[in-house]
Amino acid sequence: MENQKVSSGSFLKDVFMLAITAFGGPNAHISLILEQFVKQRKYLSEEELIELNALCQFLPGPTSTQTLTAVGYKMGGPRLAFLSLLVWITPAVIIMGLLAIFFDWYQSAGLNLDWLRFLPALALGLILSAGYKIGMKTATKPLTITLFLASAFAVILYTKTWMFPVILVVAGLIYAFVNKKAVDRSKLSIKPSWTYLILFIGIFAGLEIAARLTGNLHLSLLEVFYRYGSLVFGGGQVLIPMMFEEMVNQNNWLSSDEFFTGYALVQGVPGPVFSFSAFAGGLSAKSSPEIQFLISLLCALALFLPGTLLIFFVYPIWGQLKKYSYVSAALPGINAAAGGFVAAAAWMFASDLPSLWPDLLIASVVFFFLLLEKIPVPLIVVACVGLGFLI
Repeated sequence: MENQKVSSGSFLKDVFMLAITAFGGPNAHISLILEQFVKQRKYLSEEELIELNALCQFLPGPTSTQTLTAVGYKMGGPRLAFLSLLVWITPAVIIMGLLAIFFDWYQSAGLNLDWLRFLPALALGLILSAGYKIGMKTATKPLTITLFLASAFAVILYTKTWMFPVILVVAGLIYAFVNKKAVDRSKLSIKPSWTYLILFIGIFAGLEIAARLTGNLHLSLLEVFYRYGSLVFGGGQVLIPMMFEEMVNQNNWLSSDEFFTGYALVQGVPGPVFSFSAFAGGLSAKSSPEIQFLISLLCALALFLPGTLLIFFVYPIWGQLKKYSYVSAALPGINAAAGGFVAAAAWMFASDLPSLWPDLLIASVVFFFLLLEKIPVPLIVVACVGLGFLI
């Protein structure tokens, strides 16, 4: 399908309308992009959208955000792609940044937070639902079931942040080796432009060095979120256990209650789940409201930027890459391991719940309603907050 003749302003207006109406996480986002950008606006064909989404599955970062960015690249090159990213993430990031400031003030004022007591249970129900759905899609064969379970147990038994990318790589290599007959060993001949990849690596190294040399909390937060955006495969659900381990267990930047509350609140906000980074980063900043809000915005940008730079690097050579099956042979193993991370997150979250049995009951009810897919997630969030008020 040829690119439609459309102004950048009209395209960005459509992106903004998507940003303020897209509830439900990555899968729902892709469905909305299909409905609004393919069927209604005809910016691209359904086959092109599926291909772009498949491309983004190969890359670390938020898949639905990268897919939308890739559509922007197709429509108007890197400039429109970057503007599309900013328009898409801005509403959710601003809301979550303001919620971080409000939540910090609320706690500092010594006000009662009991009305939020069921949000951790809600978060657990959401993670259980995500783990179940991902497991049903990725753990479908003996090998993928084994990789799913092995990755979950590995993370539970030895939870270190460097384990996550290592497990993903190992799982992908194992699956590709076992299914080596499916691998195309023909030579891959491409001529990429290296500018964006160099920028991607340069920012990664620069933030790591600056954070280690200075020990500054704000630089450390930016380094952490940029690293998450550079290493996380599988979307927001896989990001959560990595963040919980490093930000709560290792560095004590957040309490488990603060983390659970933020993750639950982001479910009621339209846009990308990765906007949780604005809440977690802002609340961890421990500074004035102005600085907290600035850090919220920068942490979110740090998380979204790596995936965007990789799209800018890969998209121009996508036509050649999609003919080569070596990476695709490893993808089922990577996806199965990513699903195992979500299962591990559910286990770790459950063990940190403040009151186990009541919260498990609420989590089970949330899980049941999510499986039915009859009640919108924001309405479930409101119900849990309302129940907290009543009790």
